[in-house]
Amino acid sequence: MSTSRNLFAAAAACIVAAAPAFAQQQQPPTPPPLAGPRTLVGLVTDSAGVPLDSVEISVAKLRLRVTSSDSGTFRIDKVKPGTYNVSARRLGYHPQTQEVLVADSGGRAVFSLVPRVATLAPVVSTAKASGIGGIVGDTAYHAIMGAKIDVLASDHHVVSDSLGAFYLNVRPGKYALRVSQPGYASQMVSVTVPDNDGRNIVVWLTPSSRGASAREGSNYYALESRLMRRSAAYSTIMTHEDIAKLGKPELSQLASFAASKNIDPDCEAIVDGGPYSVPVWSLNTNDIEFFEVYVDKPARGGVTSLGSTTPSSIGGGGTSGRKITTAPSAPNRAPRTSPSSGGCGAAVYVWLRK
Repeated sequence: MSTSRNLFAAAAACIVAAAPAFAQQQQPPTPPPLAGPRTLVGLVTDSAGVPLDSVEISVAKLRLRVTSSDSGTFRIDKVKPGTYNVSARRLGYHPQTQEVLVADSGGRAVFSLVPRVATLAPVVSTAKASGIGGIVGDTAYHAIMGAKIDVLASDHHVVSDSLGAFYLNVRPGKYALRVSQPGYASQMVSVTVPDNDGRNIVVWLTPSSRGASAREGSNYYALESRLMRRSAAYSTIMTHEDIAKLGKPELSQLASFAASKNIDPDCEAIVDGGPYSVPVWSLNTNDIEFFEVYVDKPARGGVTSLGSTTPSSIGGGGTSGRKITTAPSAPNRAPRTSPSSGGCGAAVYVWLRK
């Protein structure tokens, strides 16, 4: 019981220390005026009108990314007249994309981001015992009894006890865990268990009356199928810990490294199993909980294919590429759980930290 309390106290202290203080705002700020020819300016606030700093603003057509200032404003120079898809994204908020016209006098975009239901990222720490142990609680730091912990693509499944604690006797390796409980939003946790010790994790579930959607269940099923079918020779998976150790801040860098080939930054990465996708240049690796890449492999007759029927203890895959298409079924076509590179040479999937 003392271990449970200590884990919660340490994790709670980290969250409190990192929590930003938001200034109170009487009225929504005035959008910035047009800044002149070949200039795109904008403003980002939350749904209450409070300016948001550090919002990632990306323009896919220009392959360009900037962040908003403390006042919520941003500016992009040397933009030719035309129509552009401009996206705003920040952790803790639902992303938005607008079609913005940049005329001869310039252009302007105004975003009002809607907060997501408050979530807390999982905390992973070293443990002396082998395997994976941990605690499941809610965002009010109360232990959750009966939460289900599934290790995807394996036969390891446990439920948390009355103190929210659980233990999984797994071998060293990389694992994707799904933590779920009725009345709460499920949580994805990635864990790398080394040869010489184990891992402790603390997972906070967010109360939700909606429950798991059919799409979420389908995406997890597809992920599990990919992990079971993957071939280590043509695919790479990484946990959040693996990604942090590599020190590659851009997803485009990570994807090229994992694929051992140059991945075009305009290629699409499937987010959280789909259908949402983004160009690989537009994401930072700090935001990624679990990463999968599948490289096209040669097949008989010189045709490339993806996926493998070779069993593996864990792995990953997805549907990625500059163009995402659904091909008609055919007798010799791979199952729908197989990833498609869309002509980019590799399929990239990312599961974001919630």
